[in-house]
Amino acid sequence: MKTLAATIAVALSLGATAAGAQNTALAPAEEAKPVPVVPAPVLGPISDFNAVGDLSANALIGITVKNADKESVGKVEDVYVSQNGQIKSVVLSSGGVLGIGARYLLVSWNDLKFQREGDSLAVTIAASKDTLKSMPPYSFERRPVRN
Repeated sequence: MKTLAATIAVALSLGATAAGAQNTALAPAEEAKPVPVVPAPVLGPISDFNAVGDLSANALIGITVKNADKESVGKVEDVYVSQNGQIKSVVLSSGGVLGIGARYLLVSWNDLKFQREGDSLAVTIAASKDTLKSMPPYSFERRPVRN
């Protein structure tokens, strides 16, 4: 009895495959139509500020900080926010070449002055290079990640 059922199942599946094979004739190829090319929109430079004038945090990391004499004194490496959401301090890298041999300094957010120059940000600090060199170096200390 099992053999008869298996034989019928195989016969039905072969019949269905054969019937399906009869309907798979390919349609004649149509002439290829060119795909229209749509140019990508041209975007202007991305501003460091949003539409209402708020500063983008992304604009801070890596920005050059200058002193009153317009000398480059470092780059912003990190920004620390207090538990109540206020920006507390900024880590500057100073000296070195391509990040090698750089000293890290922790400076108060209040020591930095921010100025808008068109769509860009300019950051200054009222400290000379010598003053910054005399500051103690900052060592990154992070809490271990909790699982």
